[in-house]
Amino acid sequence: MYVYSSGVLVTLVMCGQLPEVKVIIVGGGLSGLTTALLLASAVATNIIFKITVIESRQRLGGRIFSSTGFPVETDSYYVAKDLGAAWTWPSHDKNLGELLQQLNISLKPQPSCGSDIYFDASNGQILQKAISGWQQGTYRVKHEIGTYHIIQRLQEQLSHYSKSQEGTSVQIHLEEQVLEISKGTEETVQFEITSDSRSSGPSKYLADVVILAMPPKLAISSIQFTPNVPNPLRNIMYSTPTWMEATMKLVFTFSAAFWRKQGLSGSAFALRSRSSTASPFSQIWENEEEQPLDEKQGEKCTLASLGAFVFPPHSTYLQHKTQKEVLQYTLPHLKVLYGEDAETCLVSFMSHNWSQEVFTSTSTSTSTSHPSTMKGVGHKLLRQPVQLENKEVSTSRCLLLLAGTETEEEHGHMEGAVMSAKRVVAQVQEWCSTLPSRE
Repeated sequence: MYVYSSGVLVTLVMCGQLPEVKVIIVGGGLSGLTTALLLASAVATNIIFKITVIESRQRLGGRIFSSTGFPVETDSYYVAKDLGAAWTWPSHDKNLGELLQQLNISLKPQPSCGSDIYFDASNGQILQKAISGWQQGTYRVKHEIGTYHIIQRLQEQLSHYSKSQEGTSVQIHLEEQVLEISKGTEETVQFEITSDSRSSGPSKYLADVVILAMPPKLAISSIQFTPNVPNPLRNIMYSTPTWMEATMKLVFTFSAAFWRKQGLSGSAFALRSRSSTASPFSQIWENEEEQPLDEKQGEKCTLASLGAFVFPPHSTYLQHKTQKEVLQYTLPHLKVLYGEDAETCLVSFMSHNWSQEVFTSTSTSTSTSHPSTMKGVGHKLLRQPVQLENKEVSTSRCLLLLAGTETEEEHGHMEGAVMSAKRVVAQVQEWCSTLPSRE
């Protein structure tokens, strides 16, 4: 049975006559999963949300990612933490802090004892060693898999809604790519979403609300919209840089934190040369302790690691290289900064080049600069409901929203992703306020 209320068509659940709102969330990263949890747990007893999260990758997390490094002259594998987002600043990241508290996730400070290295990017040579204090107020997730624990806990919380038949429910589909979002005629009130699953092939969904929790440039480049997205917004989406799209992160795991014996914090910073960048590193930091995945070794083998950022042109050059080739390319530069121990103490290595992720970067990605210089993100149009371009077809009876860190002023931080989730949930709740109440 269907009823209209303030121009909105919704399905009434016969048991209790509650309006049922079908929501499709495209993207299973931090913003998408947080949106799903906030909607599912919303104190709105007069609405039933049927939520489907569609993620193109074979994993959840988006640009939050931990993996296993390949061993260097050892048989044990180690967790390479935080190959994507890693840091938070609790004094500033209030929205993320609330989420972490809700998920019962603890933080610990970024190691800061010792001097930092400053080196000349044009030749890789050390210029000076000094205490900068950049780590003050910087924290990381306290867990053996690092920041990815946030994704784990979100997934655990969402699993409570996966088996609901009558009430609000959440379903998560992996390895399924949304290809088209269409709005046909006035009579076809809901959006029609066409997707392609690697396991089950093409699928179609109907939804009252669609939330694109993905980089705007990726959304406009990979999804066909019918009717079209209006040109002003389309141009903004195309021109909005994607955080991490040209970035490569490395994790070197060692048998000991040898740099501490040298009075170093583990941090190193490139003084960037515009004309030449001989060193591939932009920034290096202590990535904290690592734990072996080999249960036989247990707690007696707690290790230490260094993380590093690599930007163009080096990340571009390394796009199609193997892990071994990336290590061979970068290790000599690490030894210049930290000495021979960087090689003799090395037990594991892992890199992740985000420009190679087709569900992060696009073929039109042209970013060659440090992410801190990104411009054109957080435009106000990215935070407004999208009205598809067709005078004969109204989209006021359904809702299309954009989420993700690039849509917010706190772009590039996990705080921005959570901010966007809270914003779109508020927009959905406002839209739902026009729906019929319990009879």
